Amino acid sequence: QFQYMFSGVMVSELHVEHFDLSSAYANYVYGLFRNLRNVPYLDVDNLMSQMPPAAKVNQLFQNVGTNVPGGATLNLGDWDTSNVTSSSQVLSSTGIGTVIIGNNVKFTSWLPTVPTEDGYDGKWVNEDGTLLLTSAELFSGNNAGTWTWHTGTCKLNFAPGVQGSGSMPSVTVPNGKAYTFTPTFFSAMYEIISFRDDTGRVYDVAEDGTVTIPANTYKADSEHTLTAEWTKKDLGITIEGNEITFTAGDMPMVRTMLICRNRSWS
Repeated sequence: QFQYMFSGVMVSELHVEHFDLSSAYANYVYGLFRNLRNVPYLDVDNLMSQMPPAAKVNQLFQNVGTNVPGGATLNLGDWDTSNVTSSSQVLSSTGIGTVIIGNNVKFTSWLPTVPTEDGYDGKWVNEDGTLLLTSAELFSGNNAGTWTWHTGTCKLNFAPGVQGSGSMPSVTVPNGKAYTFTPTFFSAMYEIISFRDDTGRVYDVAEDGTVTIPANTYKADSEHTLTAEWTKKDLGITIEGNEITFTAGDMPMVRTMLICRNRSWS
């Protein structure tokens, strides 16, 4: 039996990457202090599910700090903070990507901050994607489930550029996933080599003819136009009898010519 759980400084210095507190007898734990604050090497995925439920704890201090690895899962599914009367910097980490909570988990300050990468809209989404909540709403209680940071959407428009023709419909894509498309603009004398957006980013055409925009490239709820960039196709001439074939890239253009005394008519 113990009343306090103190700093994780010792396990940090020993480069400990895992510990199991699932069998710890903590019915009388009064305060949890700095448990994970100084453990930069610890694999925290589902770690908190091994910690004793906090039903009898009424002080929480710096349990998850800024050293937590990015995208970690914080499992508070068995926790009950009903008796917590004071807390400080409990979840103040940008490293939390997924959180599992029960209905009795409630915090009012030092909540997780939005990831700094573009694409995130500052809200959490539940597993079936039907509900979006801010951190303040999520940790207000009665929101049991698994939640992840939500990436908004952005609208992409496409322009053929000076040398191109045709049109491509605009699309709305989720920022959290890479988006791959196949250009349908065309030109007789030019071929597409890349797309340039209105911020100056350039996306090259791959060998298979597709273009990929990485995940979280754009901010949530933004709109951008991607313009095709072209280069001249290789030109060729083939003569067979009185037939001359001109080619631009892989596109043949056939003209039959009558040749007489060094003059020609098409």
